[in-house]
Amino acid sequence: MKFKLLLVLAIFTCGFSIAQINTPTKQIFDMDFEHWTNKGSYSDPDSLQTTNQYTSLAGAFLVTKGTDAYHGAASLKLTSTLIQFFTINGTYPGVVSNGTINAAVLSGGAGAPIVSGKKIDYRPSHFSAFYKNSTANHDSSMINIWFTKWNAPAGKRDTVGNMIWFDTTQHTTYTHLLQAVNYFTADIPDTFQVTMLSSGLYHSNVGSVLTLDSMNFTPDTTSHVGLNVLGGNALLLNVYPNPSNQTLNYSYAGLVSGGEKVNIYTVSGELVYSSNLKAQNSIDIASWKAGMYVYQVADKNGQLVAQGNFAVQH
Repeated sequence: MKFKLLLVLAIFTCGFSIAQINTPTKQIFDMDFEHWTNKGSYSDPDSLQTTNQYTSLAGAFLVTKGTDAYHGAASLKLTSTLIQFFTINGTYPGVVSNGTINAAVLSGGAGAPIVSGKKIDYRPSHFSAFYKNSTANHDSSMINIWFTKWNAPAGKRDTVGNMIWFDTTQHTTYTHLLQAVNYFTADIPDTFQVTMLSSGLYHSNVGSVLTLDSMNFTPDTTSHVGLNVLGGNALLLNVYPNPSNQTLNYSYAGLVSGGEKVNIYTVSGELVYSSNLKAQNSIDIASWKAGMYVYQVADKNGQLVAQGNFAVQH
């Protein structure tokens, strides 16, 4: 149980390094996952850390090199797997990070489970990736990105912005994920942390698989606060104010076919609000718990047409 708890705690403090390329986007790392390092019984993508180093003790490899790439010869494949090894008994998601995993903590020592993020010197406007998704029993794959800046006078890190994405739907062919970053301040972040998981934090189901390829950031040229769009869809949803403490407003621009529905979830996947999409709407959130929430808009066929996240602060 302690092993599982520490793995879940590690999820919140994962980060990836960035490399610049001569295009309008900047890569997060090796964007095509072409380069992997052999670790003996398993391989990990270069410059990234996975929990394979711990789950491999039970003969389980939750992060593997995929051969069904969107571009190039390889992709990143995360699989939720049942592990039964001595006192470890449960289903764990495939997790990837570029933070430093503290092995001493996982074996009972003191300190943070994952240490540090990675440097960044600009404001990304969007995160882009191509993915395939196979969720088991209403599971949800997830990607979380947090942007922070050191506040020297206060002696702490301030959250500048974030992007939280999850998907419960099936995608057997590669789908383009393009989602805007929500910014809470006008600051340029100096550090960011990323987490990618094949399952939700608290509801991992055996057999859920998330495959990722061709990932990058788009540098920001304007303020994209609360504006989110899924690639290939016509609907733009504007959510404001963000963060909010009493009332959350939204409006949209784009084509709708009728029957679209707005659902709002906690980051652990609990549905807290559901309603038909309206041209303009105000939602009373005064009684909602402080924290991050994820919204999704689906058409009458259940396909996502917009999604993003916002913060509730009291």
